[in-house]
Amino acid sequence: MKKQIKIGLLLLILGMLFIPILQICFSFSNEKPLQGSFELSPKPNTITISYWLNGKYQEEYTNYFEAYIGFRPTLVRIFNQIQYSFFKKTNAKDVQIGKDNYLFEGGYIRDYMGYSFIGENKITEKVKRIQNIQNELKKDSINLIIVFAPGKASYFPEFFPSQYDTTTKTLSNYLCYVKKCEELDVDFIDINSSFIQYKKKSKHPLFPKGGIHWGELGVALAFDSITKYIEQKRSINIPDFDFSKIEYPDNLLKSDRDISDAMNLFFEYNYYKMPKPYYIFKDTIDTEKPKLLIIGDSYGYGLTNSVLMNKLFSNTEFWYYNKEIKPNRKNHSSKVEDINVKKELKKFDVVLLLSTETNLFKFDFEFTDSYNNIIKK
Repeated sequence: MKKQIKIGLLLLILGMLFIPILQICFSFSNEKPLQGSFELSPKPNTITISYWLNGKYQEEYTNYFEAYIGFRPTLVRIFNQIQYSFFKKTNAKDVQIGKDNYLFEGGYIRDYMGYSFIGENKITEKVKRIQNIQNELKKDSINLIIVFAPGKASYFPEFFPSQYDTTTKTLSNYLCYVKKCEELDVDFIDINSSFIQYKKKSKHPLFPKGGIHWGELGVALAFDSITKYIEQKRSINIPDFDFSKIEYPDNLLKSDRDISDAMNLFFEYNYYKMPKPYYIFKDTIDTEKPKLLIIGDSYGYGLTNSVLMNKLFSNTEFWYYNKEIKPNRKNHSSKVEDINVKKELKKFDVVLLLSTETNLFKFDFEFTDSYNNIIKK
C-alpha cells in the first residue's frame, strides 16, 4: 500500500511538471496576461556550429523557454502576491508601498523630500530661458504658460513608507520652480498647490490609492484652473461647465490603478472608489475655444483624454515629453525633432508647458533648445 502511494505521488509530481509543457502546446487555459512594461526574450532564429559551441544558443533558448512557459503569468502573480502580502515588497519598477498600502512611485517621493534637487542656479537659468520665449510669443498673441501638475507625494505625504521622515525634507525642484516663477513674473499655474488646498476642505480624494495619476475629479479641477487663468490672460470667455454632481462608480478607470496593475498580484488590490464628476455645459454664446498645445509628461494624457478638452479648446495637440506628437499627424512626421518648433507654435493660441513633480529634474524636456533650434549631439 505504501509503495502504491509513493508511486502515485511520483506520478502526480511528474504530471504537474508536464502541465506547463501541455499549456504551451495546447493553451487549454486562458490566462490573464501580465501588466506593465517589460520585454520577453525572443526565440533564437538561427543556429550555427559556433553559436552552439559557445553556449549562446542554449542560453538564449533557455531565456525564451522560461519567458513563454505555460502558466508563467499565474506563477508570477502568486510569487508577487506572497512578496506583497507577507513582506510588503513589490517587483514593479520603483514602486514603493506606503502606510495603509498606499502605492507611490519613488521619483515623486524623492522630489518631495528634496533628494533630486538640481540646484537653484540651474532652475533660475531654465526659468529665464522660458521667460524669454514667453515674451517673444506674446508679441504674436500666443500665451506660453508653465503648469505644475499635481503629485501624489505632495498630496499624500502622511502615507509615505516609514523610512521617510518628512520633517527633514529640504528644498525641492517643485518649490524652487514656483519661487523662481513668482520672482521673475513668469506666467504659471500651480495645480499642485490647488490640490493640497482642496484636500483640506473636501472629502473627495483627487488621487487613487493604487494609481499615480490624478482622478477624473482632479482633471476637472485642473481644467477649471487652466480655463480661468487663460480667460484672464487673454481677456476672453471660454465655455463654462459645471461639475458639482459627483458619484462613486464601483469600478475604477485603468488610469486609477496603473501602479497596482503593474504589481501583477494574484488577488485584486484593495482600492477605494474614486469620484466621478458629471458635466453640465452652459451656453456657448459669446465664448471662444482657444487653439491649445500641451507639451509635457504623462499628465498631459489626463487632459487630452478628457471629454472636456474638445468642449473647451480647439485644434488641440499633445507633444509627449517634447518628443512625440499626439495625435499623429496625417502625412507628416510624428516627431518633434522633425518639425520647425518656432513655426509650429504660431498655429496655437495657448501653449502649456506641463510637468509633475517627479519630472522637474529634467524640465523643460529640452523645449527651449528645440524652440531655438539647438541640436543635441
